[in-house]
Amino acid sequence: MPQFAPPGYPGLTARRRGGAPVRVEPKTRPARHFRYNPPVPTATRWYVYLLRCGDGTLYAGATTDVESRLAAHREGRGARYTRGRAPLSLVLCEPQMDRSSALRRECALKRLRRRDKLALLARAGMKVSM
Repeated sequence: MPQFAPPGYPGLTARRRGGAPVRVEPKTRPARHFRYNPPVPTATRWYVYLLRCGDGTLYAGATTDVESRLAAHREGRGARYTRGRAPLSLVLCEPQMDRSSALRRECALKRLRRRDKLALLARAGMKVSM
C-alpha cells in the first residue's frame, strides 16, 4: 500500500508487489476544494415568482433574473409544467435574501393549496380570478 508524505515533503518511495520501487508524490488539493476556504459571498438577489398559466393553474419558481426566466418559460425552455400552458403571466414576485431562503419560500408556495395561493395574491393586491 502506498504511503503519503506530509505537505512540502518530497515524495516517498514505495514498493510494488514485485519489489520494484515506485515514487509516490504527496497528495495536494487545489485551494478551491480546501474546506477552510469560505465561499466568496455574492451580491446576487434571488426572487420567488408565481406564474398564472393559460389554463388557470399557478406555477411557483425561484430565480435570480425574473425577466429572462419568464422569457424562457414563454419560449418553451423553462419548466416542463409550463410548456403547453401558454399564455403565461407573472402574478407575484418576492425578493429573497439568498438562494436558500428563496428555495425554502418556493417550496412553501408549492405546498400551499390553490385557495391559499389565491388568498396570498388577494392580500398582495393582485386581481384574483378562480
